[in-house]
Amino acid sequence: MGQALTGTVSTTGTAILGVGTSFVTELAVGQMVYEQTKRGIRKIAAITDATHATLDVAFNSNLAALSTLYGMVDTGDTKGGIDVSWVTGTFKKETDRRGTVGEVISDRYAEVTIPFAEWKPENLRKATGETLALVVSAGKTLARGSSSIGLDLRALGVPAVIIPVINGILTTDPNRIIVFHFLCPSAETLSVKFARTEQRPIQAKFMAYGLASDGEIWYVGDNSIRP
Repeated sequence: MGQALTGTVSTTGTAILGVGTSFVTELAVGQMVYEQTKRGIRKIAAITDATHATLDVAFNSNLAALSTLYGMVDTGDTKGGIDVSWVTGTFKKETDRRGTVGEVISDRYAEVTIPFAEWKPENLRKATGETLALVVSAGKTLARGSSSIGLDLRALGVPAVIIPVINGILTTDPNRIIVFHFLCPSAETLSVKFARTEQRPIQAKFMAYGLASDGEIWYVGDNSIRP
């Protein structure tokens, strides 16, 4: 799942130039990054300093100044698989004189159920959409939960990438990788289980919504051929 990096960036080919960025502390070589206007996933090939890094492959076109880059953070192996459901809401049009009833799409989104296999404060915060800051000091971590009354869950949307493990290896086949642009915590009940044999200590449902520009919710395949 994505986490917006500090500062803004621009690119020239594979070179990334940051303004107010902290690449050394926020990124790692081999880590995936995402940029919304290009809707592309790339990997970090090298980090020179806090404001200079290199991509493995350039975006389809250069990023303009003041672009926001997301660092994709591994939430861990799910071990139980991820369920993705596409939901379409419709309403019936009035019946005409021939008795024909039309049906129009009123809403469409995806539901993504993730059984986190790793108990991490960060995973619990992602699942609940918690906005209270995670406190990290001297190697110790404190996560807190609040009532969050009035919180707009969609505003917490971040990009997410689902990468299947095939024969014990993360696939690199773009036709098997699903990229979601806005994955948001769901309002449904979150379940946490503590059991000796339980593989899913945190069972969470997320909602995936479309981009404001054209409504695109997800894509599968080679993004380099995008028009």
